[in-house]
Parts: sequence; C-alpha cells; structure tokens
Amino acid sequence: NNSNNNNMVKREQMKHCIRLATVDNFQGEESDIVLLSLVRNNKRGKIGFLNVFNRVNVMLSRARCGMYLFGNYESLVASKESKMWPSVLHLLQTDELVGESLPLVCRNHPETITLIDSPQQFLTHVGDGGCSRKCDYRLECGHSCTKLCHPDDPKHLTSECHMPCERMCPRGHSCSLMCGEKCRCDKRIEYTHPHCGHKRTYPCYMTTTEDKTSLKCESMITIKMEECGHEIDIHCFEKNNEDIQCKAECAVKLDCGHHCPAKCSSLDDTHEHYCKRVCGRDLGCGHKCKLICHDSTTSCSCKQKCVVRCEHSQCSKMCEQPCAPCAEDCGWTCEHEGRCQDKCAAPCERRLCSRRCEKKLPCGHRCPSVCGEECPDKNIACAQCATRKNKQAVVDLVELNTLETHNCNEDPLLVLSCSHTFSMSSLDGHVELFKFYDERSRRPKALPTQNTPMPTCPTCRAPSLIAIRRYGRVTKKALLDQCVKNYIIERQQLFSKYDAELDTIMQNLSDNNNNNNISRGTNIKTLLSKISSQEQQQQQHPLLRVAQQTIRKQELQNDYRRLYQISCHTTSTDAALLQVQAKAVMVNAYARARERGGSNIVSACLKDIERALDCQERAVEMFDEDKYYVSASKARLTLANLMVTKVNVLFLLYNKSSIDIRAAQEETIEASRQVVTRVREESQDLLEDTKQLLAQLSKLQTKVENFSSITHQDLLDIHKAMAPSTFGVEGWTNQGYWFQCPNGHPYMIGDCGGAMERTLCPECGAGIGGANHTLEDTNAPAELFAAMRVDNG
Repeated sequence: NNSNNNNMVKREQMKHCIRLATVDNFQGEESDIVLLSLVRNNKRGKIGFLNVFNRVNVMLSRARCGMYLFGNYESLVASKESKMWPSVLHLLQTDELVGESLPLVCRNHPETITLIDSPQQFLTHVGDGGCSRKCDYRLECGHSCTKLCHPDDPKHLTSECHMPCERMCPRGHSCSLMCGEKCRCDKRIEYTHPHCGHKRTYPCYMTTTEDKTSLKCESMITIKMEECGHEIDIHCFEKNNEDIQCKAECAVKLDCGHHCPAKCSSLDDTHEHYCKRVCGRDLGCGHKCKLICHDSTTSCSCKQKCVVRCEHSQCSKMCEQPCAPCAEDCGWTCEHEGRCQDKCAAPCERRLCSRRCEKKLPCGHRCPSVCGEECPDKNIACAQCATRKNKQAVVDLVELNTLETHNCNEDPLLVLSCSHTFSMSSLDGHVELFKFYDERSRRPKALPTQNTPMPTCPTCRAPSLIAIRRYGRVTKKALLDQCVKNYIIERQQLFSKYDAELDTIMQNLSDNNNNNNISRGTNIKTLLSKISSQEQQQQQHPLLRVAQQTIRKQELQNDYRRLYQISCHTTSTDAALLQVQAKAVMVNAYARARERGGSNIVSACLKDIERALDCQERAVEMFDEDKYYVSASKARLTLANLMVTKVNVLFLLYNKSSIDIRAAQEETIEASRQVVTRVREESQDLLEDTKQLLAQLSKLQTKVENFSSITHQDLLDIHKAMAPSTFGVEGWTNQGYWFQCPNGHPYMIGDCGGAMERTLCPECGAGIGGANHTLEDTNAPAELFAAMRVDNG
C-alpha cells in the first residue's frame, strides 16, 4: 500500500529473469553477469569447439561486470590443440580465480559466504536466495517468518505466514487454514431455508454472510408441467423459473424397439422421431451391425473383413459382399475316423472323434488337443510350458478348472484362433454341437432348416471357431447361410435396378407422342440380354456348384439335396428373376405394338404377352409351393398389373390381328380382377394397392366398351375430315396428332402435335390442350388413332 516505488514488490519467474543461449546465438550481445558452461569433460584433452579461437574470443568477451566459467580445468590443460586457453588459465591461476566451488555472498549478511560445489546445494544451502540462516522477521500477525534468509522481499510485503491460524469464526469454529490465508470456515452445518423450509448442509462461512443469494435450495421436488402434463424432478430453487423446460423423454416407441430420446420440450408438429443408438444386431457372420439404429425395412450391412476362410484360402471381400465358397476337398482327417469326403465349403459329414491327440509338442510333452486338430503352441496350451497367465486361465466353463489343473486325458483342449483355450466339452455345449450330431453314435444329423448363426469365442466374441475342424459342420453351415444371404441381397439389388430401368423405358414409351419415331432401341435389347443371361449365371453360381458336386459325390443324398434347397434358396432368387423377365418381356411387347409392321410384329407381340404372363404365373407358383405367402401375394399383384399392361398393348393391336381384341381384353380384365380380389382377401397390408388397382380396372373396362365400336374405316374418315392435308398419296404424314381428354373424348392438334393453348372439351367440359408444346397432365394420346397411325405408317 506504500506509494513509494522502492517498496513495490514484483513477482517474477526465474525463466523470465535469466537469458539462456548458445555462444553462437549470443554473438553481438552482452550481459552484466555471464555464467558459462564449457561442456567438455575428458582426460584426453579433446575440447571440440573450445579450440576455435573466434568462438572462445566471443565467449570470453560478453560480460560487463563479471563471468563465471564452469568446466574441467584439467581437460583444458591437457589440450595440445588450443593456443589461447593456456594463456587464459595462466591469468586465472595467477589471480587465484580457479577453484572447485562457487562462492555465493548473502546480500543480507555480506560476511556470510556459501560455497556451492553441486547443483543440489543450491536448494539445501541457499534455497531462498540468501544464506542458510533463519529469517526471523516478525510478520504483521506476530509470527516469525519461517523461511531461510531471502533478500528478494526484505519488508515481507508478499510473504505469507504458514503457521496454523488461531482465529475462530462467529460460531466458535476453529479456522482450518494457514495464518496467512483469508479465514473461511468450511465446517458444514445444517441450514433451514426460510422460503421453503428445506434443510440442507452448507459450509459455515456461507451462512454467516448477509447476502445469502448463493444459498440456493438444491432439494429435489416434483412438479407437473401445465403444457404436457409430465411430472418432472427439479431443484427447489428452480420452481419459480418461467423458462423451465420439460425434461421428460419422448414416449414414442420406434420401429427398432427403442424409445425416441428427444426431450419433450423439443417436440412440435414437425418433430421427426429418431434413435441414436448403435444397432448392434447379430449379423450371423460373427460381427454386429455398427450402423445407427434403424427399423426392419433397412437391412443391416457388415463393412468388416469377410470371415469366410479355411485352410486353403481366405475371402478378401467385405462381409456384406457375396463370395464363392471353397471348392477344394475338406482337410479334416484322423487315424480313427478317416478323412472327410466332402468339399471344404460343405458341412462335414464325417463322424466325430473325441480322443486326445497322440502327437508330441516341440517341448516334448503330449499334445493336449483333440485328434484331427492342429497342435497348439506350447506357450498357450501346454500345462507344463505355458506362460503363468495362460496356466491360470479358466478352460472349463462348467467346473471352472484352469489349464494347470485340467485333465486333458478325459477332456482334451481346443485352442481358438483368438488364442483363448477351452475344454472340448465346454465348446461342444457352447456351439450346441449335438443339434448337428447324434450324441451316442457321433454320426451327423440332418442339417437344421433355419439359419445357423456363426458361433463365437465365449470370451472375446470373435468368430474364431472357424479354424476348429471339429465344428466344421456347424461353422460351414453358418458360412453357407451367410454367403447365401449376401447372394440373395445382391440379386435383389440387381433385379430392383433392372425393374427401375424397365419402368423408365415404359414411361418413356407412354409419354412419346411422335409414333413415327418410336423404336425399342438398343437400351431395351441390351437390358433384355442382361436379364436373360442372369438365369444361366444363377445356375452356374459357385454356391449351387459346390452343393451339386457334393450331391454327386455322396451315396446318401437326402441331406445334401436338402442343403441344396435350403442353403441355396433357389426359390427366392429364381422367382425374383422370373418376375423381372416377365416385366421385361411385357415392356418389349408394348414397344413392338407401337412399331410399324404387319402380321410378323403382331404375332411376336402376342407371343411376348403370353410369355410374360407365363413367367409371372410360374413365379407365383414357386412362392406358393415353398410357402412364401407374403411374396406370393405381392407376385399376384404384379401379375394383375401385367394383365393391365396386356390390355393396353391390345389397344395398340386394334384391327391388326385376327383375334377378337375386345373379348381378349375383357377376359384379361376379369382374370386380373379375380387375382386382385384374392390378394385383397389374403393380405391386409396390400389393401390400398388392391383398391387402386380395382379402380383402374373399372376405368379400363369402360374404355374397352367404348373403344371397339368404331371401325378401321371410320377412323380414316374422321382423320381425313379433321385434317385432310395430313393424308397424302403415300398415306399418313407427321402432321397432326390425336389426344383424349380425362374422360376419353378424342381431339386433334395439328402440325407437330405440340399443345400451345388450353380450352375445354366440347363433350364433357374437361380441360384439354396445354401450353409451350406441353400437354396437360390429365390428357393423353388417343389410342384409337395411335393404333391407326402405327398401322398405316
């Protein structure tokens, strides 16, 4: 508080008071006091850069008032290279400035000189910057300063007393702080809040102050929110807060089974419920889904490295990608049961062998594993040679025996690829082995019809049982199921892509009003070729090839024929392919019907129609036979839609075929209605789809009844009357096009056929025409005249 600048005390860290630099960096600078380290200490006289005259000259000329050199005097004397140091050392020796310690003079006690010859003595002898005497200065509190002599703060303006405080708080509690600290009683006492009556404990110093705003009642109370009715727990001091928000979680249960984690206060009419948890579903390959939680409509996909591997090779793809199963012969063999005769990818058909291996480990001890398995590392499974950690590991999950105490003769051991070791009986129970083998005869049972999950290590949950040959029937069934799952997903994605392309082509054909330029083009031909090739690719897929090779190789074929049907799941993929083929053929028929041509085109078109319906009917039959009821209902709905397309195609064949078009259309509409009615009875989930399709069939029925009342000659006469300039010597030209209003009444737009104005239909008053060469969405090309244009070129 003294205004005299001489009494001001400033705290500084030592690193801010001392400049530390190399000789090269200090060149051109000076300092009052220089402490110089020569950094050389050997008896050979090797002094390095100290032999350079210019550097030494700079080094010894940087101090204004004084310099201290720290180095080995004998090393400098022994040097025969330097011409400067002998002179320097001689001057220092003459003036008695060479010694083995650093003399320090206390500023408070000049008569006291402290000799320092090691770094530690700075702390023990002059730790506070003075000397080793006690300070003894009387502080304002009456206690003596406990430091050693320190010249940095002679009037003790910043020094604090470190003696225990003897003062007491207003309630008579002793202070627990040091004398130099500001008193604050931390003893906790009970305090009653005057506004709510809740009792809480606080430090004593908080209750003695006049301002008690910091004493907030943190007792928990329950209040009911007026807006939503939720009851929430809040602190007592928050009850008068008008901005308090409901902290209750959203109660909506999502499709994934979890509840929406959003807070009630954030919910409004636009809120979209979500889940932030990791899915975690078991993917069947030994991995778990790492995607953010999703409903059942989104398939889980595994982005980890494929677990499919064997003694011959390993799949290098991602787990979600379909891979070819190993076609090599199985390597499971032993002297008691012989060799497995199956392919490596097929579930093993050999009897189990539960005897202990007779081989010797490199350490000389008998192998602790099961006969037919690879002998393990001695450091992992040998009871005598294993590491201490492995000896103490539990290997029997029932009796909890350790490797050191387990009897391998009665119950051999199996070492997994993750290096965890378990007894044979423990792992047999873990993988439920005797669902696949008869427990008495040890012969294989029929394979389960349901999917088999990949068994994992009981400790780390890694799919590390794949390498154990004893469980080949289990793990290979699981791997086949996983391969088939990936294969089916791949086929479904491919067929969905083809289906979308067909929809695009069909839409383009329907929207194309310039009939003379209509052509199926290479896009339809290329797509048809791709779809046709899929049937051969499915029949030659490695999954089917391995199963068929196994069937031919075995005498007892029933089990493997079942494997062929179950593991290869030919129904779902073959039926899906049939549906895509049906749609592709129908699109092709629609395109052909719009082309110019005579009886050949008509014949080909009719064949395409029947072929498409036949493909779809076979797909329905396949789903019915294998009891895929949901898929069967959807396939029937697709069949009904194809029948609708057939009716529309027949419109384009009007007067081009000898068959009764109207009868064929009415028969098709009735068949489609029957199919839709059956789907409506079988599936409640497709009610809306069936409702829309039935309405479409009713409109189509009306259109058919009105369509065939006009003859071919009538159409020509109408067109000549409306646009005589469009019909010349060579027949019809590209001028003038016919359209129909939403209720089916035809009208004509001349020239290029592009609509440039809007008006009303004279028959029904509906909007017709359009603007900027764009037809109204509710209007469409008139099939009556479109068929005649195609027929007449």
